[in-house]
Amino acid sequence: SPSPSHTHPTPSHLVDSTGLVVQETTIGNSNPDLVRRFVSPLTLMEWVRNVVANRLAPSGLEWPGIYTLFNSGSYNNQNMILDYNKFVPGESLAAGTALLAEQIPGHVATTDLSPILQANGYFGSYNVAYDPFIRAVSGADAAAAVGGPWFEYHQTSRAQIFARDQASVRELSGLQALMRSCNYLHDPLSRQLCPGGYINDTRTYRPISTTENCIATRGDLNPIDGHYCLGAFAHRDHVATDAKISSYSTHDTRTLAATVVAGPTWGAQSGAGLPTFCWSTSDFNASKSHLGHPDCFAFEWIQMAWPAR
Repeated sequence: SPSPSHTHPTPSHLVDSTGLVVQETTIGNSNPDLVRRFVSPLTLMEWVRNVVANRLAPSGLEWPGIYTLFNSGSYNNQNMILDYNKFVPGESLAAGTALLAEQIPGHVATTDLSPILQANGYFGSYNVAYDPFIRAVSGADAAAAVGGPWFEYHQTSRAQIFARDQASVRELSGLQALMRSCNYLHDPLSRQLCPGGYINDTRTYRPISTTENCIATRGDLNPIDGHYCLGAFAHRDHVATDAKISSYSTHDTRTLAATVVAGPTWGAQSGAGLPTFCWSTSDFNASKSHLGHPDCFAFEWIQMAWPAR
């Protein structure tokens, strides 16, 4: 048979890969009782448990169980695990192909995302807890009851933007554009989403839009003297710092190739010609440490790969 150098083998063909793709995003915990009860020095930091699970789990179904051990609860994440060993192009997704493991202090809940991916064609992640139990005990539901739909998984602005735009993605460039998009001045879903819904009264809240309600936020561009219904919508040092894309069609477990970009979205990437972020022109220059950073983050997408072992 042809040697691997002349084929594009799936991960199951390679002995030094488990064929798992794992990514995570932060979710919050607003329940101080969980911190008091479960955060202890007799645990392991989240990043350690993540790395250990990546090394030891032979399948996606076994990843959450390893990750759960010695849960520190000190850095809570929504982990998405994709098992390429179960994926066959053109066929329905088998159970356990895609999983979600959400951590808060004392608890990790696992959801099989395979039927959701099969039905919807995508699963979006917005720094908002998904599992009903995790939402209830972490205080996410209580936050939504007070703060409105911005704290809901399906109703938060980025969820609505993804639901509207994901079907237009047909190739890598389309996903790159979506992941870096921030046309906040013209997108109706980028308006402030307050407890009563999207605002349209600039007499009370101005500006009417916020970059927080973009896929790739640029909190530094929100007016410092604006009036906002939620503190998250204001002028602050909060931006989408990067984007990373992995694709089955280009995945090669010998090099772990990915398409990546660093820094806040800007220019044509943003879909709105947003200015490049530069420390020298930012009002955060003096108040925030940025030792070792470049002045301006005018970076383009690149292909990144690690040498084969």
